[in-house]
Amino acid sequence: MIAIRYLMQFYPVHEYIDIRADITIAGGLFVATWKRTVTPGWKVLAEQKRNDDVPVTEPPELRKGQSLHCERGELQEKNTTPPAYFTDATLLAAMTGISRFVKEEDVRKILRETDGLGTEATRAGIIELLLKRGLMLRKGKQILDTPAGRALIDALPQEAVLPDMTAQWESMLDKISRADMSYHDFMTPLEAHLRQLIVQSASSEISSLRGVVAVAGKRSAKKKRSRRKPGPKAAKKRVSAKRTSSKQRGKP
Repeated sequence: MIAIRYLMQFYPVHEYIDIRADITIAGGLFVATWKRTVTPGWKVLAEQKRNDDVPVTEPPELRKGQSLHCERGELQEKNTTPPAYFTDATLLAAMTGISRFVKEEDVRKILRETDGLGTEATRAGIIELLLKRGLMLRKGKQILDTPAGRALIDALPQEAVLPDMTAQWESMLDKISRADMSYHDFMTPLEAHLRQLIVQSASSEISSLRGVVAVAGKRSAKKKRSRRKPGPKAAKKRVSAKRTSSKQRGKP
């Protein structure tokens, strides 16, 4: 498997076409999507596990406005499932690929070219800090939100809880690296903006934080020194030390 993965980098690129067909049946819109391979490329080495009992058939060539025949219809009742809870691994991956949670295309493009939220050295520390302050909690391998964490997000300005601000900072830092912007031009408006967010947070209504129990961080207990009375051996050592020092003083 490792050898095959290594050889894939020397093969041509895999080219395909994304196809989407919008089909109207009895007034309802049905969407069909599939991929049509143009050049197999490195995928000729990939292991494709397919069920032989279910043959893979590609839809025929279609043209816009073409009339099709619906052979049968089937109604299936299913329940939607919520997204799975984060674990340490999936949360770190989400912080790295934060761009997929952003709607704005310009912001998504900037975050896709960066390391996401935090760095490799700080992401784990950010998670541990949120856990320590009671904004998240661990339940087995899962990481859950807490009432305090949800209330804090509701109390903050919308701008402070979105990753868009990180994208703006990354864009400015990129300009600084290319000498298109100075450090002063970056920090002066940034400090003013942060002060504005603090004032806005202080003046807004914090009804969402009412009734939320604060979770105090664990403090490390200091070890007390034991004050035990010296035993016979310690007393003998002190006496011998005094005698030795007195003899040394009497020497010329």
